[in-house]
Amino acid sequence: TNKGKENPSYTTLANIENLRNDSQKFGFLGALEYPILFPGEVKYQWHELNVFRTLDDDNRVLVNILGRDITEQHNRQEEKERQQREMVSKNQLIAELTKMIYSYNLTLNLYSGKFSLLIGNGTTIGLDILKSTDSYEEAFSKKIKLILPEALDDYINFLSFDAIKAKKDKNGFIGLHEFPARGSHGIEWTEVNVFISTNKDGEPIANILGRDITEQHRRQEEKENARQAELAQSQLLSNITKMLYGFYATVNLSTWKYTIVSGSSFFYPMNLARQTDDFILSFAQIKKYILPEYRQDFENLIGIDSLQKVKDRRGFIGTITTAADKDGRTYWQEFNLFISVNKFGEAEANILGRDITAQQEEREQHSKETFHNKVVNFTL
Repeated sequence: TNKGKENPSYTTLANIENLRNDSQKFGFLGALEYPILFPGEVKYQWHELNVFRTLDDDNRVLVNILGRDITEQHNRQEEKERQQREMVSKNQLIAELTKMIYSYNLTLNLYSGKFSLLIGNGTTIGLDILKSTDSYEEAFSKKIKLILPEALDDYINFLSFDAIKAKKDKNGFIGLHEFPARGSHGIEWTEVNVFISTNKDGEPIANILGRDITEQHRRQEEKENARQAELAQSQLLSNITKMLYGFYATVNLSTWKYTIVSGSSFFYPMNLARQTDDFILSFAQIKKYILPEYRQDFENLIGIDSLQKVKDRRGFIGTITTAADKDGRTYWQEFNLFISVNKFGEAEANILGRDITAQQEEREQHSKETFHNKVVNFTL
């Protein structure tokens, strides 16, 4: 099946009757590329015809039809055109992204060292330098004077012309770099993204997209500082717990999950508390051991409803002393409640507990001795 035979150009050029009737033309008559599908095949091949008319030694008209398979060349050309269409589409996308997100898109020819500049949204440090020249090395030599000394080596290793040119055989995204520089408002931060591709002439180019990220970097620093402060506070609380308290529990008042840090002193409900991370279940189990006359105080400070009522408050909420029975012995505990907010903005209950049985027993003994002395003195 010759798909090309349905093509009028093929019919006009290769039809023997046309060639016989139009016998006044000599020399090159024309060329044609056409697809052909052989029986049993599923892919078309591409062939080329070149037609010439000449005279032989006896002055008779001869037609020479030269044909060849050009499937490979045709496929290569189609692939090249497809890549060029993709490049145009990609360049258009980059241009739109630049306008929306980036301050500039610098297109650098890695053969000539010249660049063109597409200005986008906002501004960034050194943009005036890029506008003043089309020589990348000239602009680079001026911009490095603004870079902070501690960032200079990384900046050169990533963005110098030689560093980018060394990656010219790669394709696509090469990397991202953030660097600090001295600007009109102090230290300013810039982000650059580098892509490697080829232009329409097949020459390697680099697209360097830059934008100012000073505000984002400042927020990140504040977030990191807050995180470090939170870690320091947690470490401090952990150390305090280990020195003074039997446990330190952090309860998320949105999920009612909790974590617990053990201290150095004995605290008998600890085994119960470690059996689950569900505060509602743990509270119910521990409450069973609290002596009836103290359960309401226990409920009023760290009960579920009570914690819901105070979750919008911050800092120290209160302290209680309770008594619990275990194996026929009375144990005294102290509970302290603080409310804070975690890094996700969720309210947390911080509960510090310790066993004060020894202190309570000493106070009771002291009270008994004082009462006994008063009775003796009164008798005397």
